[in-house]
Amino acid sequence: MSHRTSTPSTVNRLGAVLVAVLVLALSACGGAASSGGESAQRTIAISFPNYARTPALQVEMEAAEERAAARGYRLVLDDPGSDLDKQVSTIQTWIPQRYAAIIAVALDAKALEGVAKQATAAGVKWITYGSALQNQTGEVDMQQQAGGRVLGEMAATWFNEQRGGTGKVAIFGYDEGEWARARVEGIEAALREKAPRVEVVARQNALSETEGVDAAANLLQAHPDLNGFLAVEDSATFGALKALPDPKSPDMFLGGMDGTKESLETIAAGDTAYRASAALDLVAIGAGMVDVAANAAEGTGPTTYSVSYLPATAGSPELEQALARWA
Repeated sequence: MSHRTSTPSTVNRLGAVLVAVLVLALSACGGAASSGGESAQRTIAISFPNYARTPALQVEMEAAEERAAARGYRLVLDDPGSDLDKQVSTIQTWIPQRYAAIIAVALDAKALEGVAKQATAAGVKWITYGSALQNQTGEVDMQQQAGGRVLGEMAATWFNEQRGGTGKVAIFGYDEGEWARARVEGIEAALREKAPRVEVVARQNALSETEGVDAAANLLQAHPDLNGFLAVEDSATFGALKALPDPKSPDMFLGGMDGTKESLETIAAGDTAYRASAALDLVAIGAGMVDVAANAAEGTGPTTYSVSYLPATAGSPELEQALARWA
């Protein structure tokens, strides 16, 4: 059997091959790390309490997904419900990943101030939705109290015209949400100013249709002389309508906020006690929240998005405008 001895040229060729393989391997690892970094830099994380059980907010999230894709970003969505600790801990897991931006609806603005500071210190842009923080990069200004006033003023007009300015109403809010508390404040302020003899006899938490049905049924038993339900979410108002012994009662005023398709269509029909909605352009807001986050991350364009509410009542041009957004 013969034995071959490697020549210097053979060794050199073998060494070159090994070096080339090593370079390729290192490049592949570096490429994977770079790709992961780029992925994080094209990610916007959204912490939005209770969106999963609120139809109007689901429309916003769908619009946000579409706008994010159009701008080359992916979304990470989290619904912490009413659990502040969960909201904080989840956001704190996002910060080390160096996402491009975090959008947060604060269950407690004071509690999130420190988290926002951590995020911005790490180079993550922070967009506050519905409230304002000192350490934010941008804001989705929902004008919550102003929106509540729109609903309160529509209710006051109806009570003044139909009941001589008197009546008893219940308000459906959400005590654990700063945004909802602001809406309730706006509703009540408008009633005090425009129809001071309309009495708020009950306040109860209700956001979904099911919660609205249950809450309204209980309140009608406790207060059979109620003349209205005003809710910070149209879904809860629609539930209240289902709980009425007479959905067409001429002595009842039901109103909500956000302008869901089902609610607007019911108001447009004009044959029930559901009479008004302080309506938003939900699709525009979903797109707007992504735009301000992307603008902040890219360092160009506005980083504040402000909304307005349409006083949608049967036969009004505002109702037609709000319905057109769902077409």
